[in-house]
Amino acid sequence: MADVATGNVGDTNPQPPPPDASANPIDPNEVPSLNNPIQFAQDDSDTIAMTKIQKVRTLEHNDTDLSGWKQALACQLIPYALEWLLESDIPRPPKSHASFERWKYWSRLVASWMYNQIDVTLQNKLRDLSKMPKYADYLYDELMAMTQGSDRMQMRVVYYL
Repeated sequence: MADVATGNVGDTNPQPPPPDASANPIDPNEVPSLNNPIQFAQDDSDTIAMTKIQKVRTLEHNDTDLSGWKQALACQLIPYALEWLLESDIPRPPKSHASFERWKYWSRLVASWMYNQIDVTLQNKLRDLSKMPKYADYLYDELMAMTQGSDRMQMRVVYYL
């Protein structure tokens, strides 16, 4: 069925796009990467810091669905453009760089939030480490190693039984 006024057919959007809309709304210069590790282009940290990051399901020490937890974790961080803080292969800014203090703040905030998304057994294992990870990427890597190690151990026990 065609729209009489415009001649559009089907599920077309009757509203015109906003005047400042572009084909690609993401500025590639604002996305962290290996070549451009950190850019905090906007300074709205007070607004974001006051926002509560939603809880994800608790990661259990014997969890068998790590990919589901990883995805839920990243999806909660994406609206704040913080999901890349989990990636240890993206370099951190040097301590002398202007963005280091902001990176440190956000990484610790995400690490603190992540710590509250894990079970007591994993929290105890982290506390037993000689140095508990305080940044998001290190904590994330440590949690993945702990839970994947648990999975490998369970598989060995099943295999030998």
